[in-house]
Amino acid sequence: MQSKREVSGMTACSGEAHRLAGLIQAHIASEQLAAGARLGRERDLIQWSGRSRATVREAVRLLADQGLVATRPGPAGGVFVAAPGPEHVARSLGILLESTQVSLAELLEARAEIEAAAAALAARRREPGDVAALAASCERFARLIADGHHVGQVEENLVFHAAVASACHNPVLSALHDAIRDLVRVSTVEPAYEAAVAREVLGAHERIAAAIAAGDEAAAARRVRRHLAAFETYLRGTNQYQLIRQRFRL
Repeated sequence: MQSKREVSGMTACSGEAHRLAGLIQAHIASEQLAAGARLGRERDLIQWSGRSRATVREAVRLLADQGLVATRPGPAGGVFVAAPGPEHVARSLGILLESTQVSLAELLEARAEIEAAAAALAARRREPGDVAALAASCERFARLIADGHHVGQVEENLVFHAAVASACHNPVLSALHDAIRDLVRVSTVEPAYEAAVAREVLGAHERIAAAIAAGDEAAAARRVRRHLAAFETYLRGTNQYQLIRQRFRL
């Protein structure tokens, strides 16, 4: 059992580590350091901050958990600036949802509204590569239906929705969309789509892709909302709805 002095020391170290993590984060922002920029080795951070080795290591770990830094071993290694991915945003959002009174219906509603907004922007800002990516996803989905590849269909569904978010060319919307998508991913990985459901999904994807390609913002947003409303109805008919509720205590 740890003594009171040991526990007190750990608490103090943790507090110092959080403060140091904040200082490093502020330094990254003030210097406008891009992902990949080298902050230095552990000893450099000790000298820069005046903190102990234990505090520096804990601060780096905290920042790494947030996706803000990454460590690399070797002579050219050290601590580097990183760009947090959607999984880090999803983790933070998941913690928030577990500690607040949020319903699953509200989570799915937020996903639908965020993706609808992304689809509308995608229709306005689409580039040839975006249109091609959406069309290619629909073609792959059709082949997967023909082959009866159920796992592939589920994965391609996620690829399509990520492509819609990417096509809006707004990194904030894309990050929010991908975070919420990752939170409900458990609902789309487990069940195998029945053939009729898979064809409905493909048809919805084709209509969304067509609206974006045509630059029809209202149709793109409307079709996304309709598609995701149908997805929620489908979920309610499976045990996945309850699994998500249990996972996120919704």
